[in-house]
Amino acid sequence: EIGKTTLLEIFNIMWTQHKFPKKWKHATIIPIHKPNQIKFLVQGYRPISLLCTMSKIFEKIISVRLNWFLEKNKLLAEEQFGFRKNRSTYDCLINIETEICETIACNQYMGLMSFDI
Repeated sequence: EIGKTTLLEIFNIMWTQHKFPKKWKHATIIPIHKPNQIKFLVQGYRPISLLCTMSKIFEKIISVRLNWFLEKNKLLAEEQFGFRKNRSTYDCLINIETEICETIACNQYMGLMSFDI
């Protein structure tokens, strides 16, 4: 418990002073061979980034805090489903289906654009 408290204090100081150790910004990229791909072609590999564990913990804390703030202050659109707690692609599809049905019932036109980024 003392270790967690100390680590949190360090992270809070880093946050308030806008400091991030240079070593934490370094990633080691390792190419991993894709199954059933030719080994001597670049396309046959995918990169894996190995990051500092402390950096990953700090980033997770920031992510949790940011998500909490955005949800608490209702700063995300209701139509935003990705990367949100208790929201799924299924919920999004139900929402789209409802909109389509309402549009058809009102004899109107509807446009739909989807991005998979």
